[in-house]
Amino acid sequence: MPSTSPPVSLLTASKVILPLLSVLGYYLTHYLIAHNGTVDRMVQIRDVGPRLLPGTSEPVRTVYTGIPYIDDQLGILTVIFWEQVDGSRPDASLFAFYFGAQIFPAWGVIMVEGLRKANRGRLISYTAVWGMLMQMFAMACVVPIMLLLHLFTSPTVTSTNPEDFMLDASDILTIYTSLAIGLVAPSFLMALAAPTVISFDTKQILIAVWQFFPLWVGIAQQVPSLLLKRDEKNSRNGKIVRGSVRAMRFMYGALLAHAAYSLLSTFQSVGISEVFPDLFSAKYQGVWNFRRVFIPKAITPAVKVDSIGSGFFQLLQYDYIIGSVAVVLWGVTLSRLRIGWTSLALGVAALAIAGPMGLLVVLIWTRDETIFGQQEEGKKDH
Repeated sequence: MPSTSPPVSLLTASKVILPLLSVLGYYLTHYLIAHNGTVDRMVQIRDVGPRLLPGTSEPVRTVYTGIPYIDDQLGILTVIFWEQVDGSRPDASLFAFYFGAQIFPAWGVIMVEGLRKANRGRLISYTAVWGMLMQMFAMACVVPIMLLLHLFTSPTVTSTNPEDFMLDASDILTIYTSLAIGLVAPSFLMALAAPTVISFDTKQILIAVWQFFPLWVGIAQQVPSLLLKRDEKNSRNGKIVRGSVRAMRFMYGALLAHAAYSLLSTFQSVGISEVFPDLFSAKYQGVWNFRRVFIPKAITPAVKVDSIGSGFFQLLQYDYIIGSVAVVLWGVTLSRLRIGWTSLALGVAALAIAGPMGLLVVLIWTRDETIFGQQEEGKKDH
């Protein structure tokens, strides 16, 4: 059952574990690719050449914005992302789809926290900035720090006042659509086949555009919200409050459905590949198995990678694992659930159906229902 505030021991433990997760995330992402041969192969392309996209005879694009530093970074990101989205590594492409689809509900929940009345102007509210830092330095490194700072600075961590948790209805209603426009659309375009559907050069541009998805999501969320009429009486008008709560329930339901779709569709693909391998051509048989898609090959740099794509695929796997542990820990801390058989069953069911990011949605949704449920009970008592 929910309690009124997070247990002090859990809150303290989270504040200790999250920075450790960030350090571990740095080791499993940046340190490993710097020492397992991934960076060496990238340096070879840059300094020795030929400057070609992996597995092709097509040149690497060098100009995107006209700003040398930004263009260099985008060129690097295009090269390391290439094999995840060009179809040459089906296991990596399937995982990239799953990872990206799971980011959708997780980022939606983080946006919700940043838009709450008590969090406006606080660190957690700058989700576009945090998202760009995540794109630059990896989810495994940045997200635990973001969540740690939220636990230290946000009144909503311990507050029981429903007003602190309120959001403008316009903000709630634009979160899902902003993610669809800013994240899903660029992901779909980036995945288009080259050269059969788009040119190699266009695909590189689209990969570069995708890197800025936190900005596109932020713009897609802010513009409609500013155009919609905001009512400053949200915290005082009971009718408006109830409308906002209904909107939040709809949004959480949509985010949870998205998380479930990402997990079930990915596992369906893996299951069909395992059970009916003859449905696939010889080139792809055995590629979509659970271990290859979800389990990183190595935890030390002693095991060298055979390509840039292999090294980055391993980075993405660890990025997802550490990021998932961080957001679930954060969600459990905020949920105010007392650990028992009921809460454990709820958690296991959510994890099995919708993955760790779906579990995050359930945890925060449960917390909100508790807070606003107490408000309704208070009104009835009066």
